[in-house]
Amino acid sequence: MSHEQLFTNGVLRGEGIFGPTNDILQRISGFTHIEDDAERDAQIGRFSRERLGHLAATAKPQNYFMTYGTIEEFIHPESVIENYQSPVQSMFFKTGLRLDDDEVYPDIAHRAVDLTRSGLLQGAPLTTTVPFAVVGLVHDYFGSTSFDTESVYRKNTDFSQNGTMSIKDYRGRGIAVCAQVAPVTHNLLRFLGYDSTLVYSLENQFDGEEVAHVFNLFKTPQGFTLYDSPQPGAVFDEEGKYLGEFPALYPLTTEQADTIKSAGKVEVVHRNVVLTNEGKFQLKDDPEIRLYSGT
Repeated sequence: MSHEQLFTNGVLRGEGIFGPTNDILQRISGFTHIEDDAERDAQIGRFSRERLGHLAATAKPQNYFMTYGTIEEFIHPESVIENYQSPVQSMFFKTGLRLDDDEVYPDIAHRAVDLTRSGLLQGAPLTTTVPFAVVGLVHDYFGSTSFDTESVYRKNTDFSQNGTMSIKDYRGRGIAVCAQVAPVTHNLLRFLGYDSTLVYSLENQFDGEEVAHVFNLFKTPQGFTLYDSPQPGAVFDEEGKYLGEFPALYPLTTEQADTIKSAGKVEVVHRNVVLTNEGKFQLKDDPEIRLYSGT
């Protein structure tokens, strides 16, 4: 099932969460009207290089040592994030991470434009297609992930590069976790003009279990949204078979966002989705309380 199919009956609408259009999305939206594929690709490429060049020039290379806390700015391609949050990461991902793959930025612009131009989201504003473009890019870029520690160790240890790993080392390997997915999402949101915050935390609770996690916050004129890009919602059929995923987006008040940024905790209600035998989407009856923390 494609991600955009989840919009067919309006259960999972995102216009109010990712909108209204900011200046950068307004520029990207102009590409949706270019009929010639080669010209559209060329213009998206030029825009992406210009936008990335501006972001890289205003950022600065630095080392981030993250146990918990936030990163507000666009992360420079030469910066290194060192993160020691979980047994998996402290044992196997202690070498640090560099977000140095420039190809993801024109890719996200292409995906948002393509979803607006054709398919079930044809004609939808970019504020609707962006979350599905991000989810699709992350899924395709990293591949299916495994949370088995031994498997992650075996796949990861052969290509450590002098203490720092490129994000490209995770491409298609199926070994990325939140410590890789959320930083990429943060930079994508910054690239698209959103006021994004990357949150590293130790005291989250999912299904009653306390876990370390990395997730995203971003600001719109309506308030804030918590975007758990590494942990999307799931779609099942009526027999419980897994069919696909959708963006996990939780609107927050300014006070709730400030609570997380001040090392506090916020509860959100998460519901997965059932695709009925009649082809309609329904929210599942068993909500999950997710507790997100800034510490």
